[in-house]
Amino acid sequence: VAYVKTDSSRFYHPSEAYCCAVLRNLRGSFPWLHTLVVRDSGGQVRGRWQHPGFAQLGIGAFLFEVGVRKADPWQLPRRIGEARSD
Repeated sequence: VAYVKTDSSRFYHPSEAYCCAVLRNLRGSFPWLHTLVVRDSGGQVRGRWQHPGFAQLGIGAFLFEVGVRKADPWQLPRRIGEARSD
């Protein structure tokens, strides 16, 4: 499975929140998956990412994890201001 960005002329490591979202999405089909392999557009491995646990997440990734579990999930980033004021 690959997630490919539109402009691949320069490599930027995906954000922690994006990695959380991708891992959550992939684990719906592959529950045994625990590590994302991050590659550039040429296929070279640029890193590996594992969920560090909720207490170790940055605020953006943590808010994603909280919001996606709500009965009425937040629509981030559009509603991030509302989420911070809750």
